[in-house]
Parts: sequence; structure tokens; C-alpha cells
Amino acid sequence: MEHINNDEKVLQILAAIQRDMTEMKADMTEMKAKTDKIESDVKFTKETVVRMENDFGQKINALFDGYSGNYDLNKENDARITRLERDVEKLNIEVRFLKAAVNK
Repeated sequence: MEHINNDEKVLQILAAIQRDMTEMKADMTEMKAKTDKIESDVKFTKETVVRMENDFGQKINALFDGYSGNYDLNKENDARITRLERDVEKLNIEVRFLKAAVNK
């Protein structure tokens, strides 16, 4: 009778081990699914970052080009304004001279 009890105990232990293994397989399957989701999210994030870097890089270059263009235009306008100021000053002198000549 004791021999049967030992066999029953062994079967119970084996059944418990099988249940544990089944639970572990289910847990591993769940972990694999979560890992796959994380990998997918990381891949998407990397692709998004690369796209953003390219997009921002192009926009920064365009802004720099615009800034450079505005800077150059401002330098040209400063030179024109300086010339116009000199011309206006000359014209003011000529007008004063002509008024003085007319009033003599």
C-alpha cells in the first residue's frame, strides 16, 4: 500500500510541475508579446526621431539661409541709406545756397 502512496505522490508532484510549467509558458508568451510591442514602439520612436531630425535640419537650414539673406539685404540698405543721406545733405546745402543767391 505504501508503494502506491509513493507513486501517487510522484504523480502529484509531476502534475504540480506540469501546472507550473504551463503557467511559466503562458507567462513567457505574455512577456514575448510585451517585448514585441516594446520593440515595435522603439522602432517607431527611432523612425520618428530620424524623420524629425531631417525635417528640423531642413527647417534650420532654411532659417539660416533666410537670416543670411536678410543680413545681406540690410547691409545693402544701410549703404543705400548712407548714400541718400549724403545726397539729401548736398541738396540742403544747394537749396540754402540758391535761397541766399535769390535773396541778394
